[in-house]
Amino acid sequence: MPCDTVQISAIDLGAVRADVLAAAVNELGFTGDVLAGRVYGRLVIGGRGVSVGLQYVNKALQVSGTGLVDDVSAAVKRAYTKTLVTRQAARFGWRVKVGQGGKLLLQK
Repeated sequence: MPCDTVQISAIDLGAVRADVLAAAVNELGFTGDVLAGRVYGRLVIGGRGVSVGLQYVNKALQVSGTGLVDDVSAAVKRAYTKTLVTRQAARFGWRVKVGQGGKLLLQK
């Protein structure tokens, strides 16, 4: 696929909490409100920078960029999970650390 080709993919998020998704997207380095419109950012995936646009529409996250859409989707899902676990752990007095391989470690 040529490097100037823009791919668009939609991730069905189902019962996602929109506020957690917005926080997760911001944690990845995107600025703006993904719930209000398209946000743009740059992720490092597989050692190379990828420009990406994200927009939340009808319970689906639209990902557009110059390739590696599946990897971007996975990064957003990991960030969402980390944000959700961190928020829930804090409610019960736990702390979350990220260990090797991106594993989440809970500490009381």
